Amino acid sequence: MHASIYTLIGTLALATGLAMPAQGAPLTLDDLLSASVEHDQRIRAAGFEAQARAAEIRSVSRRMLPMVRLEANAFIWDSAFDYQFDFTPLGEALGPILPPGAQVTLPTMNLRVRDDFVFTFQASLVQPLSQLYRIYKGYEAKSEMFASAEAEVQAQRLNVQREATRAYFNHLGALRARGTLAQALQQVEAFEVQTQRYAKAGLVERDALLKVQVQRRELERAQIEVEKGVALSASMLNMLMGRDLETPLELSCAVNSSTVAGTPCPDVPKALDDGSDLAGLQEEAVQNRPDLKSARAQKKAAGHGKKATYGKLWPDVTALLAYQNNQGTGEFMPENAVFGGVALTWNAFEWGATYAEYDAAKARAAQAAAAVQGAEDGIRLRVKQRQLEVAGARAQVNVARAGLELAQENLRLEKARYDAQTTTATDLLSAQTSVVKAQNALNTAVLERQAKQLELRLALGRDLTQASRNPQ
Repeated sequence: MHASIYTLIGTLALATGLAMPAQGAPLTLDDLLSASVEHDQRIRAAGFEAQARAAEIRSVSRRMLPMVRLEANAFIWDSAFDYQFDFTPLGEALGPILPPGAQVTLPTMNLRVRDDFVFTFQASLVQPLSQLYRIYKGYEAKSEMFASAEAEVQAQRLNVQREATRAYFNHLGALRARGTLAQALQQVEAFEVQTQRYAKAGLVERDALLKVQVQRRELERAQIEVEKGVALSASMLNMLMGRDLETPLELSCAVNSSTVAGTPCPDVPKALDDGSDLAGLQEEAVQNRPDLKSARAQKKAAGHGKKATYGKLWPDVTALLAYQNNQGTGEFMPENAVFGGVALTWNAFEWGATYAEYDAAKARAAQAAAAVQGAEDGIRLRVKQRQLEVAGARAQVNVARAGLELAQENLRLEKARYDAQTTTATDLLSAQTSVVKAQNALNTAVLERQAKQLELRLALGRDLTQASRNPQ
């Protein structure tokens, strides 16, 4: 399991050279998603967090094994220290009980307690016993935090894909608006030429030409605004892919799809059916959403942390096996010694400090459980919202398509009347403006429907880079 995150980190480190789409080729949605995911620094940061969690697991797991501890001390004293044993008083005390004429002479002995230089070395093998429960629970907590970090990597992937998808459709919408305005401008320019002929012949009102010219200026002003939107959305796409903001690009959808208003982008995966069972979609989201997986892992980690804290209330029992070497410690200590045993330490009374720590751990566990429940409720609501948005967007497409058909028919009739000199230029320009608005509305509705379909996939926890390769 741990190896997967290292593979991801290595892949991200090579993102600039391996995942970048060729600058001369039209940019597909899949190209954008892959490049954005591999370039995004937030995903890299989440990956490094998972790497740190994996290292913590290794650290905690090794604390369950016996530990070798080495200790050494060296001291220099101002002088050596001897202890003198004088047995003269003992001889005097024995005098009365000795036979007459008997005499006991006891010597005076000097024993070295330490030299002026003392060195001790100890090598110990220390094995925690009662602490194993606490350490193991800590290990389980760290394992769950690693699972949470891995889920956060995937959650960041979906967030980046959401941003990239929205940026892609924003740019595509700006491109289609530019195309619609260009067609409208051509029509107005043709109207202007025609109106000039009519004006010279005295067939239209005196201000008709002025009205057409005003309309052309309005479209030219709108074109300037649209060009700003195209340039800004293109820079956004380049930024997401880690390219220079001014790098030229063209979208595959803009190149390969029809210029007819309302044409969907062919790069988008097959749409989810609006009528899909809501409960089934909600259950899929609850099972698959990585942010919820992260919250569940944090809940489990908090539970293990609570048990680990409870283990601190127990005495610490440690087994010990040691070798000791003493130099300059006199005749009271052996030069080499081996010993073993069991050590018990227990903070029997500490004013409830550890128990208060346990209460805090219980509260954190309850907090994590509440967060999971809240996240599940929010995800179920978000899936319902996305499904309703897809259905609404589809209905908007039908309304916009019907509106465009009406506007085009009205323009055809107004053009015929204008040619027959039975209507004014104002009515003709109004009809032409209605067609431009209806075309933009239909393009917006179609792209919004596709964007909402992808947002529904993301709400279910589906990776769009996989979905675009394997439509469901």
